[in-house]
Amino acid sequence: MNNTQSEEIPVIGKTIAIILGANDWPHWTDLDSIPNNNAFKNAANEFKEYITGVLRIPYSDILDLFDSDLTLLSIDKEIERFLKVRSSDKAYTDVILYYVGHGTIDQNQFAVLLKSSEKSRKSLTIYKMRNLKARLDDAIGLKRFWIFLDCCFAGSAVVDFQPQDDIQTSMLNEAESVFLGEGIAFFAACAPDKKAFADFNGGITQFSHMLLGALGDGSEDYGDKLTANHVFKIMKAKGREYYGEKAIMPELHSPKNHDGGMLDTPFFPNPAKAISPKRTDIEMTPDEYAEIMYSQVRFLKIDNIGKKEIQSSITWQQIIAAIDKLVVTVQNFAPDAMLCLDSKGGLIAELISEKMGKRVPIFVGHRYRIKSTLVGKEFLLDYIERQTDRYRLFIPDITHIQGKKILIIDDYTITGDTLALLKRFLIEQGFHDETIKTLALVISTITVVENGSKTELPDYWELLGRENDIHLPYMSVR
Repeated sequence: MNNTQSEEIPVIGKTIAIILGANDWPHWTDLDSIPNNNAFKNAANEFKEYITGVLRIPYSDILDLFDSDLTLLSIDKEIERFLKVRSSDKAYTDVILYYVGHGTIDQNQFAVLLKSSEKSRKSLTIYKMRNLKARLDDAIGLKRFWIFLDCCFAGSAVVDFQPQDDIQTSMLNEAESVFLGEGIAFFAACAPDKKAFADFNGGITQFSHMLLGALGDGSEDYGDKLTANHVFKIMKAKGREYYGEKAIMPELHSPKNHDGGMLDTPFFPNPAKAISPKRTDIEMTPDEYAEIMYSQVRFLKIDNIGKKEIQSSITWQQIIAAIDKLVVTVQNFAPDAMLCLDSKGGLIAELISEKMGKRVPIFVGHRYRIKSTLVGKEFLLDYIERQTDRYRLFIPDITHIQGKKILIIDDYTITGDTLALLKRFLIEQGFHDETIKTLALVISTITVVENGSKTELPDYWELLGRENDIHLPYMSVR
C-alpha cells in the first residue's frame, strides 16, 4: 500500500448482514445422523448476538436465513431482493455474510448445504458459491463485503471470488485499487483440502469459537477499531489457546483487492480498547450508574432484587425464558383481564395467558407518537384518549369490569411513565389500586435510575435493557 492510500480514511456507513446455514439436514440423512451438539445453531446464535449487540445492526437490516425451510430458489430470491433494496440506498456501504454448516464440492465447484438440500438431488439443491457471488456482484453501491465461511473445504470458495484474468477485469481491478478499503475480506474456516470441526464440549464450531473470541476480546496491541488482519491474527492466537495442536487454522483472503487495503480497513470495535476485559463484569448501584451512565457497566444492583444483567440485545429465547419466570408471579395475582398499551404488549399478554393455562380477556389499546400522522381516528371512537409527552394513547373502555383484577402490560418501558399513567387512569375510572398490577417484560436502566426502588418500578418485570437503546427480535428501541 502506498503512503497516499494509507492516509485516507474509508467511508463507512450502515451495515447489513446475511446469515445462512443450518443445524439439521432432514433430506440428507447421513449428515443428519451425525451428532453436532447444536454446534452450528449455537455458533449462528452467538454471531447474531454479536452483530446486533456490538455492531448494533438493527433486525430490519439482517436477513436471517439460518435453519430456513425455504428452497434454494426461494433463498436465492430473498438474498437478491434484500441486497437490491439496500444497495439502492447510498447510506449502506458494508455487507456481512456469515455461513455455518456443511460445505461440499460438486463437479469441481464449491457449494454450501441448506436445510432444504437433498442428497438425492444434490446439484439442484445446494447453494453454489459462484451463484451466491453473482448475487453480491449485483449489489452495486455496496463497497465492502465481510465474508465468514464456517464449513469444511471453505478455502475452496475463494476461487469463485477471484476476478477472471482478462484485460477488462484487469482494468477494473486497477481502477478499484485506487479506493482504499473497498472489496472483499474473506475468512475461511479451513484450507481447501481440510475439514472444519466442531468443539463438541463447548457446543460450538472451532472457527466461530475463534472468531467470536477474537471479536469479543480484541487486543490491546491495536487501536479502537480492528481490521480484518487484526482479527485474523487474534483468531490464530485463540486457536492455539483453545485447541493447541488440534486447532484447524482459518484462512484470510482478499479477492479483487491488489493492494490489500480492504484487509487494513478499521471496522470491528476493539473491546480491549473500549474497556479492559477484567472490567466487563462491573456492578453498580443505580445511584452510581446515574452519576456516570457508563455504557460498559454490565450489572446493576437493585434494592430488594439483587444483581441484574444489562442487556443490549434480546433474543426470542430470552423472551420465552423471561415469560416463564413472570408467569409464576402473575399466577399469584390471578388477573381477571389484561390491558395492553398496544399490539406488542398484546403479544406478551397472549404468551403469558397461554403459559398460565388460564385464558383471560385481553384488551389492546393503540399508541402513536405525538408527531406522527394518525389516519383512521374515526375508527377509535370507542376508545378513550390520553397523552404523554411522547405518545397519544387510545385506551379501551373497560369500566364494565370494575372490581376485577387487571394486569396492565407493556413489552418494553423506558421510564415507566406510561404504565403509571394507565394505572392512574383506571383508578380515576373507579378501579381500586390493590386490584391493578403493572408488567413490563423489559425495563431500561433509565427506569431503575430514575425510580430507584422496586415499589416505584412495574410490579412485574424480568429483563433489564441498556438505557434507551436495545434490540428486540421484532424492533429496535432508541
